Parts: sequence; C-alpha cells; structure tokens
Amino acid sequence: MTQRLSPPPTTHKPQVSVTVFDTATVFDGVDPTDVVYRYDLPGTGVEEGWARSAVVDQIRALSAEHWPEVEVLIDAPASTADSLIGLLTAKGISARLAEQDEPSLPAEEESAAPPSGGKHRWRGRSQTLPRGVMIAGVGVLVALGCAAAGWAALSGRGETVQETAPPTSSSTVASSTTRAAAPTTTTPSAVDVAGHGFRVTLPPGFTLEPGDGTVEARGQDPNMVIHLAVDDVFGLDGDAIAKEVERLVESDPQLESYRFQEPRAHYLERPGDGSQVRWTTWVEGDKQLSVGCHFRTPPTVSQHATCSMAVDSVKLEQPG
Repeated sequence: MTQRLSPPPTTHKPQVSVTVFDTATVFDGVDPTDVVYRYDLPGTGVEEGWARSAVVDQIRALSAEHWPEVEVLIDAPASTADSLIGLLTAKGISARLAEQDEPSLPAEEESAAPPSGGKHRWRGRSQTLPRGVMIAGVGVLVALGCAAAGWAALSGRGETVQETAPPTSSSTVASSTTRAAAPTTTTPSAVDVAGHGFRVTLPPGFTLEPGDGTVEARGQDPNMVIHLAVDDVFGLDGDAIAKEVERLVESDPQLESYRFQEPRAHYLERPGDGSQVRWTTWVEGDKQLSVGCHFRTPPTVSQHATCSMAVDSVKLEQPG
C-alpha cells in the first residue's frame, strides 16, 4: 500500500520579505503598505557582515506587535541569504529563502537620495522611554537619565525631525559666470570637547550637557545621543566587572549581543520603542568608564563611526 505524503507544514505566521540588491536592501512588512528601501544597507554590507544587525532591526520594526512570531523570506545571493537565515534562526526567528522571482528595483527609487534612517514606528512622547541600562562599577544594574522618559523627552529637541533635502545641482556645481570663487576654509573632521569631568573627541558641533545620571554628548544629528558615565569600582578588576556584565546581559531580555574584547565589554540594549543603545564599558585604574550610543533609528555607518570615535577617545578630565 502506497503511503501518502503529507504536505510540508505551514507556519501561518505573518511574513516579512527581505530583498538584498547591490545598492540597497528592500523590506516588505507585515502590512502590504510597509515597504522600506534602505540604501544605507547595500548588498556588500550584508555580505561582509557590518549591515546584518541593522537588517534584523528593520525586520523587527516592520514586524511590530507580531515580533518575534513572524516568518522572514530572504531573496538574496546564496551566501548572503545563508548568513541572514543563520542569524535569524539563531535568534529563534523563522526564516527561509523566498520562492518568488526577484522584484526589480523601481527606477525612481534608484535615483532617490538615500534616506537617513529606516521606517521605524516612532510615536514620540506617548511612548515608554528606553531604560538606558548600563552596569555600575559595583555590578548593580542601574537606570540612567533616559530611564524615566521616551526618546522625545530624552532628545529635548522638539517633536518632528526634519530631514535635510539633498543639495541640488545648482548648489554643488559652480556657475560658469562666477567671476571668482569664494575663499574656502577647512573644517576639521574631529575636535576635542571637554566638560563635566570628561574630554572626548567627536565631529564638530558636539557639546557636553549634564543629564540625569550621565553626561550627554549631542551634535547636529537629532537621531543620536551619546551617554558618558563613570563609576568607582571599589577594588574590583576589569575581569570581575566583565563577568558581571555578561551575567546581567544574559538575564535581561532587553539586553543582547554581549562580547568581550579586552579590556572592553560590549552589549546592545533594545528598549522596545524602536531605538537601540550600543554600550561599551571598561575599567581604567579605580574607575569604570561607560559609553552608551543611543540611536533613535537603525544606526547608519556615520553614526557607528561617531560612536566608535567616542569610545576610543573618551578620557576623564583631571581636576585643575
């Protein structure tokens, strides 16, 4: 008697589709109207690895209340698809290759200026603020200045972020009738900023402001705040602090991606409102320094670079 084969089981989960092109990654959300073109996440970035976490962040944002009970369909070159599927399944997310043909990228989208960030559902002051978690030197989980308010309250810069329009050709190409070019000045790519016990090298335009439990570095980018903090370690060494950080990250569902690269411990906080905080902490002498880069939307390459600049340069100012 011939045994009938049952059809493969279906997940019946809401689906998010991810299509990776050379120049952009396109996301189709659970809602058919949610289509996001991320030109800051090109295929090379996904293949090389530096863009993968941002891809997962965008999938999470488009999944909304369905996360993590979604199925992700990946349409990408084999090696890229394998890496994304492996990353998602390791996080407990259902993922597989898409069966449909690769969609073409609309011509008007190819010529559009790259967006500064993703289509995260950011609802302003009514949302619960990220806790801004970091580990104190004595191994106690504490809430920082962003603990009691949402991003809008944390930013303190008003309600709506206005994106800067790309320059037109008339503003970038000198006119042939111009008699003489205006004198130019060289703008430094980085400057030292000091105050409130810290000194740090950052792009021009940053200032240091006292926050609630941290010192906040703010620049021209309204979607990024850098938190600086210092704690006494009371005799503990860097290994003990790193082990406690790892334990707390493993026990807190909002914290993930712990890694230790001596002498620094790194981890990621996802407050649940679409933002994320990249934390780095380490011990210098009898002090623990911590830097938390808070991104309102999935971080761009320039935001990652600014964060790394802060981590690599921050110092304590010696009392005069």
